[in-house]
Amino acid sequence: MGTMSRRAMLAGGAALAAAGPALARRKPPTVDPVRALHNRLVCLDTHLDTPAVFTRPGWDMMRRHDRATALSQVDYPRMVEGGLDGGFFAIYTAQGR
Repeated sequence: MGTMSRRAMLAGGAALAAAGPALARRKPPTVDPVRALHNRLVCLDTHLDTPAVFTRPGWDMMRRHDRATALSQVDYPRMVEGGLDGGFFAIYTAQGR
C-alpha cells in the first residue's frame, strides 16, 4: 500500500470518526402513520376518467399535468406519488335515444 493510499484511508477514517457522534444524535425521520398504512395496502382506483383526455393534442399520460389547466386528475407521475397500485379506466359513451 503506497503512502498516498494510507493517507487517504487515515483521512477517511478520521472524517467518519468525527461525524459519528453527530450522526448518532440525529433524530430518525418521522413516519406518517397514514402513509405507512397506505404503503402496506393494495390501493386501486375503480374509476379513472383519463381516456377522455388521451386525444387532446400535447397530452401525455407519462408527464405530470396541472389539474386546473389539463382538466385531468390522473397522470402517471401523480399515480406513482400517490401510491396507486392499479386502476380501472372508465370510458364514457353517449346513450342513444
